[in-house]
Amino acid sequence: DDLERGEPGPPLHPITGTFADATHAKDFAARCFRSAFPLHALLLAAFAVGDTYYYCLSSAPSIASITFPLVDWTLLLLRIGLHRSSDHSRAQQLGSAAWALFVVLWTLAGVFDPGWYWDPAAGVSAGQMGFAAVIGFGSALVNSSQGLSFAHKTTLALVLLLVPWMALAATV
Repeated sequence: DDLERGEPGPPLHPITGTFADATHAKDFAARCFRSAFPLHALLLAAFAVGDTYYYCLSSAPSIASITFPLVDWTLLLLRIGLHRSSDHSRAQQLGSAAWALFVVLWTLAGVFDPGWYWDPAAGVSAGQMGFAAVIGFGSALVNSSQGLSFAHKTTLALVLLLVPWMALAATV
């Protein structure tokens, strides 16, 4: 509303560029997180459907092929629950904490068991690199829409950029 009328918004810190008042920052983060719900739901649904399809195609289901769809569908339901929450700021904080935990666990899984990320016997195929690029793009979109502070957002983005390279280094 203020921008349409040409009035200045809330005051910003002169050095960091963040909101001078912490309540403005919390409100902005919560609005950003809520407005990203369609993107988050679409990506989670795509992963859930893809992993479920992969599970249905597998002739000998493994623990991972059963676990991935269950985790995807659970995350989708939890994200819907966060969106329906009446406390928008708390929902944003929980969603951001869950995203940070997911990024850290995904990175650790890639480092300690690189076989799930790349097939070390076959080498890295063009399909795997393309899939990694799509995953990276989706992760960057989600990372930028969590309403995180600059330091947290940048740290998670760097971790996401390093995952494929750490997995490749671990297979060599």
